[in-house]
Amino acid sequence: MDYHLKHGNLKVAVDCIANAISTRRGDGRKWIPPKEVVQTFMSSFEKEKDVSGAESFLETLAKVEDVILGADVFESLICTYAAAGKTSPSLRRRLKMENVEVNEAAKKLLEVVCVE
Repeated sequence: MDYHLKHGNLKVAVDCIANAISTRRGDGRKWIPPKEVVQTFMSSFEKEKDVSGAESFLETLAKVEDVILGADVFESLICTYAAAGKTSPSLRRRLKMENVEVNEAAKKLLEVVCVE
């Protein structure tokens, strides 16, 4: 995973995460990606302006019931939408559903990203 992430192969790196989640650890416990790994991925998606990759990654994480997507993840997602020049009218509703409060900078970006 690290190799693919360092070389910009985000799709392959996400596939590695998905495999690790579905395969579990050797002792049968589920594998949960560390917060630092999640942030590294989200930063990479933002840098590449890859909204669909970021959304796909979050869908993969949603399959793990113990993963809590915090404000930092959604703030990065909002920045990714803004960097890519894309909109998502439902993003504000999604934040409410996830019970996530983002920082002021992200709230300002939401005004641009969440146009109806």
